[in-house]
Amino acid sequence: MILPFKFNSGRFYKYIYFNWISSKWLLLSSLTQWLGGNLWLINSGVLMGAKMLGILRACLTILNISAILFQSIESFVPKKLSIILRTNEIHLMDLFLKKFINRFFLITMIITLFIVFTSKYLLKIFYGEEMSVFYYILIFLSIMLPINFLRLPLELGLRALKNTKPIFYANLSASIIAIIFSNIIIINFDISGMIAGLIFNQVIIFLIIRYYYRLNIHKRRARE
Repeated sequence: MILPFKFNSGRFYKYIYFNWISSKWLLLSSLTQWLGGNLWLINSGVLMGAKMLGILRACLTILNISAILFQSIESFVPKKLSIILRTNEIHLMDLFLKKFINRFFLITMIITLFIVFTSKYLLKIFYGEEMSVFYYILIFLSIMLPINFLRLPLELGLRALKNTKPIFYANLSASIIAIIFSNIIIINFDISGMIAGLIFNQVIIFLIIRYYYRLNIHKRRARE
């Protein structure tokens, strides 16, 4: 027996509107995040040449092995947060994220240290002897891994609280910094300035997201 399909237009548009309020900031966040990160790379290619851009891309490709960990987090954590928030107990969500960060930060650091100590060999294996002399670039870029890890659970916490605007603010701030300073920094400090700019961008994003996450937690717990 086929069950009759009932369509409630009022409820349908209500949920569409509810999801749009949250997701529109994520759409804008994706655009600004792409701009903030890629502008440093684009300007490095323009100002330092295609060879240096290729070296940076090669190092960032190796760092992408951490994507397995981050994708696992994005698959597991949101589901767990939604279950916790069914009871509207914000402190339990905050406690879960703190424990999660403490446990998995160690794994992130192991991955980071592995890349640091094997950077020369990784570049040699994947890209050849000529590329391995730039191992120091891979070492400095690997600093972004623990920073990105610390940011991700807090960002997922804001998403669970349906407050995604701060994520947009964070990425917008990083994009503005890249637009204003990337050319000047790369011209004056070459590759070291470019790496410092990428790391600084991630630190800015993390600090803003952390601030708004703690602010939201304090406000929600005050209402309980």
